Amino acid sequence: CGNNAISKLYDKHQSVIVATRLRNLRKEKITKHVSFDQHKVILELLEDNDLDAAIKILEGHIVNYARESFVEPANL
Repeated sequence: CGNNAISKLYDKHQSVIVATRLRNLRKEKITKHVSFDQHKVILELLEDNDLDAAIKILEGHIVNYARESFVEPANL
């Protein structure tokens, strides 16, 4: 990203991020291929300077993952 503060913060917490991601992917039976495909689409949109579409997909990716994984109660 070119931002040293963000890079250092990510590096500091990378192991926790990876462990949480792997635990939740297994829990929800989400394959890494689905996640990688979503990331690929976001990257392609960013490369095409389609920021609005990239943000929309990223928001859905994060919100849907959070809902399905652990953030919201099952009855919502």
